[in-house]
Amino acid sequence: MAGYWSKEETFGRERLERLQLKKLKKQIKYLHSNSPFYRRKIKQAGIKPGDIKKLDDIRKLPFTTKDEIREAQTVNPPFGDILAVPMGECTRAFTSSGTTGKFVWHPFTEKDWSMWVNLAARQYYTIGVRKGDIFAHFFNFNYIKTGHVVSEGVSKIGALVVNAGTGGTLRHIETLQDLKITAMASTPTYALYMAQKAIERGFNPSEFPVEKGLFGGEPGTEIPEFRQKLEETWGMKAYDGWGITDIGIPIAVECEMQQGAHIFEDSVIVEVVDEEGNPVGDGEKGEIVYTDITNEAMPLIRFRSRDLGIFTTEKCECGRTFGRFLGGIIGRMDDMVKIRGVQVYPSQIIGIISKFNELTGDFRIVIERDVMDRLVIKAEIKKGFNPADIEEKLKEEIKNFVGVKSHIELLPEGSLKKYEWKTPLIEDRRRMIEF
Repeated sequence: MAGYWSKEETFGRERLERLQLKKLKKQIKYLHSNSPFYRRKIKQAGIKPGDIKKLDDIRKLPFTTKDEIREAQTVNPPFGDILAVPMGECTRAFTSSGTTGKFVWHPFTEKDWSMWVNLAARQYYTIGVRKGDIFAHFFNFNYIKTGHVVSEGVSKIGALVVNAGTGGTLRHIETLQDLKITAMASTPTYALYMAQKAIERGFNPSEFPVEKGLFGGEPGTEIPEFRQKLEETWGMKAYDGWGITDIGIPIAVECEMQQGAHIFEDSVIVEVVDEEGNPVGDGEKGEIVYTDITNEAMPLIRFRSRDLGIFTTEKCECGRTFGRFLGGIIGRMDDMVKIRGVQVYPSQIIGIISKFNELTGDFRIVIERDVMDRLVIKAEIKKGFNPADIEEKLKEEIKNFVGVKSHIELLPEGSLKKYEWKTPLIEDRRRMIEF
């Protein structure tokens, strides 16, 4: 799988950082002149645009949080005083998924949109999609922009695009067969769900012509055990990729080496910080912070994503010089729950569940409180397997790798509700207790 979508992917590190600095300086001056929100924040930080002289000076700039954006849009609807262009210049508007609060609007100019379509093309070109491929994606075409930008980006490569969208799983299976789909994209859990439904109807998904897939929107592909299950079930190469609606979709993708997702550093500057906002070292875990150096409608500066990752600028064997997130997005700070002092992430449970061929892969984490916090794992068991043979093994794996004792509820296959977009994996019943 040779070739790159754009020359910037192989810029030397010094050249890439010069490009980033040039764009950063321009963006800060632009926002200071055109966005009342950022003009106010920059003034409150006690700095001026001219104070940004080197990349490290980005730390002089204040962070931006989702709550700030939400508040700005509540006070000045619909887009808030963050907007840096007249509303009439915007040609599209989408929302965030709304999983952690009220929807936040993100408008785009035509220039913004063209850029993100080009980056979507880069993302799918990186995993090997080419002219001649027949590509299907199973993303929404509603208020979230994923389906829209994926469709236009893959079309830009020259592949035939089938906008399957969500809903109608049985029809999706027919489409994969009838059109001989060679590349696909969806959330990772929905890909496994489609495979299960195909198997129930006597098909072998690994015999379908799908050769490669890009999966994102929730934890999965970055976890080795889950990826292996996905690849073996479908007989394809499964790649991790993601975007963040607040900045733009997409911004990261794995190459053929599958050694971490390359971040599109010519479009965003990433930092990784600890809980106090201090930078961590290369290869250390922390919260991912994004600075948008390309959008013109509503760019965000030092946006705290609440995603956790491990970033490295070590050059990849594929030849790309863009830094990588090792292991993808490790988890969300919002998804992390503490149980008796131990931090538990859904990605940890996904990795353990994926080791058990007797389980379908569908599960939920339930946190209950009696005298002490109680971790309950509800997981589906495939037909023909005895729960008694699995329960203690699963408990032991969770205790060894997560560090918390758990209660296991093994449910018949098909018991848990299926989602075609992000699957809510945690139900924290402690929050329901009234004092």
